[in-house]
Amino acid sequence: MAVEPISGLTYQEAGMLQTDVLQNELLNYFAAWSNCSVISLVLNDPPVSPSNGDRYIVGGTPTDDWAGFANWLAVYRDAWEFYEPKEGDSVILITDLSRYSFDGSGWVAAGAETTAAGVSHDNSISGLA
Repeated sequence: MAVEPISGLTYQEAGMLQTDVLQNELLNYFAAWSNCSVISLVLNDPPVSPSNGDRYIVGGTPTDDWAGFANWLAVYRDAWEFYEPKEGDSVILITDLSRYSFDGSGWVAAGAETTAAGVSHDNSISGLA
């Protein structure tokens, strides 16, 4: 039986209950976002040799297989799958364990402080490499 690479849960076999397509799509979706740790938040070019279960936030000017999916979650499972973020979704960047949240238009560092004057700090990720 095939296994979803992130969660380790077993896929339903095709034709078993005639619900396999829907169930497996739901399994993929929930595994993608569950305890979501990503390798990068700024890559525009898909990695050459990804491993099954690798997750990335697509950069702002994506190319190749990622074209058209800026800021989306990209998950590799023998091919790229994409999930549109919703406001409030969050991920952890595995390189430094920092948390980022989607604010409806982009990914910002979670827990941004606001100064006494009411000016918030710039927590955009555009400067990350």
